[in-house]
Amino acid sequence: MMKKRLTNKLLLTYFLVVILPICVVYGFFVVVLLTRTFQSETEKYRYELDMAVNDLETELKKLENIADSILQNGYIKEFLRYQYNTDWEPMYDYMSNVQHQIHSYINYNQNIDTIKFYSDNMRLNPGGYFLNFDMLPVVKTKIYNGFWILDDENKLHYFLGKLDETYKNIDYAVEVITESEVIINFQKILKLNDKTEVCLIDKEEQILYGKLPVEIKKEEMNTYTGFGFIRSGKYCFIKADIKTLNMIVVLYADSVDMAYESLLLLLFDGALLFLVLFILLIAYLQYSLRFAKRLVSFTSYIRSMPDEEYEPYSSDEGEDEIGELVSVFNALVLRTNNLVNMVQKKEILRRKAELDAYQSKIEPHFLYGTLESLRMLALNKDDMEVSDGILDLAKLMRYSLTSSQISTLRSELNQVRRYLNLQKIRLADRLNWEIVVQDEDLLNQQCPQFLLQPIVENSINHGIEKVRRGGSIVISVWKEGDIIVISVADSGAGIDQEQMNMIRKLLKESSSMNNLMQKENEDKGYALYNICMRMKLYYGKDSTLELKNNDPVGTVCTLRLSAMINEIIQD
Repeated sequence: MMKKRLTNKLLLTYFLVVILPICVVYGFFVVVLLTRTFQSETEKYRYELDMAVNDLETELKKLENIADSILQNGYIKEFLRYQYNTDWEPMYDYMSNVQHQIHSYINYNQNIDTIKFYSDNMRLNPGGYFLNFDMLPVVKTKIYNGFWILDDENKLHYFLGKLDETYKNIDYAVEVITESEVIINFQKILKLNDKTEVCLIDKEEQILYGKLPVEIKKEEMNTYTGFGFIRSGKYCFIKADIKTLNMIVVLYADSVDMAYESLLLLLFDGALLFLVLFILLIAYLQYSLRFAKRLVSFTSYIRSMPDEEYEPYSSDEGEDEIGELVSVFNALVLRTNNLVNMVQKKEILRRKAELDAYQSKIEPHFLYGTLESLRMLALNKDDMEVSDGILDLAKLMRYSLTSSQISTLRSELNQVRRYLNLQKIRLADRLNWEIVVQDEDLLNQQCPQFLLQPIVENSINHGIEKVRRGGSIVISVWKEGDIIVISVADSGAGIDQEQMNMIRKLLKESSSMNNLMQKENEDKGYALYNICMRMKLYYGKDSTLELKNNDPVGTVCTLRLSAMINEIIQD
């Protein structure tokens, strides 16, 4: 069952890590290739369409210039405006001057098929080239700035009118009719291959040439200005405005035909890719089954191990990750067996220590009883100094032997008072001391046992006793915000600067504490280090212990404690 689950997970991993990323990359490759194919084909069609439109508009501009030149011709202008009295006079002038001018314009440009004129002069009709405005096929007002139309024979007609002297009415007009080859050649240029089709549409959305597929709407043509590339269903089309003709030319092709070669390449690459993936899947399955078999065998051995004693896995470890796992497991088994033996030995030692501790409880009770007997003997002899000293010593010992690690600042200061009282008996006038507490509520603050006595002991042993005149110790307690400050100042011998720097360094650098702890009886900084570590354990890392020389002589040790003791230690 586990082997099946593992194999399924390996297959899922193969799908997520190998097949899915490759399919995503392949899909992205397909999109990019098709996009670039469409872009490439579009750019090619767009270039050809641009060149063809520019050539056509250039030719049409030439024809417009010819039409304007005709209207500016003096012979033709005079012929059209002169009011003849007889019918033979315009015929004579036409044969003498005008006919030659018209044929010269037609011969000048091979794309001109015929030139016609329109006016209101009723006597002009030689050769059938001069017509009345009533026969004008377009609206008369449109031809002042020039107007093009395309007839059913694919011939272009350009109309251009000339205003009279009032500049309000058209006096006469010319019509230049092109050969049908102008449009036919334009269409042949755009017929790049069998995949492309050409269509001409005017601004009224009337198809003048060709036809559009039903998937392409005529309305879409006029929504674009200039050159545009549009995808509509299965077709791609490019359109451009022929501004001179006020028309739109559309070049379109089937999308599949445009990307046919790319699609063949994608199909071939896809088939090759999935074939490679299938071969890799077979190889991966063989490897994963062998991998799962070794792992299942190893886990079965672990499940069948007895609880009493562990034995190393004896199968071939190999050099891969499973082999490394088996090697680490065997090392763990050996270490576990060693630790079990150690625990058993420690349990024996612990029980022996409990027995010794139970036996040692008899000794403090005997000592307390003896001290109380001596105190009563001193009272019977009215020796109060000895009696008080014995009482302080008994309380000092009882406080030292309590199992609790947490006390209050009140109890700690009382312990210091007893210690100083005993030292006072020994040093007499050489020792003076004072305890100053700013606020009595601070005495209820919890603190670890023996937080202050080691500092006071250092002040006496290394400060007061080294000075013949003796000295004084002042213990001050006050509060700064949420911080409780305790200062122990003495007027003893003080500490030289070199030793002061060494102790400060030891308090800051934990790397040198191991050596310090090994020489705790020799190094005077160990007690301060021990207090500093206990402060950080109970009050957090923000608590500090500062040491400096007193002014003018002696040493000042300052403790800064947070008001809330560590809850974990408290519990």
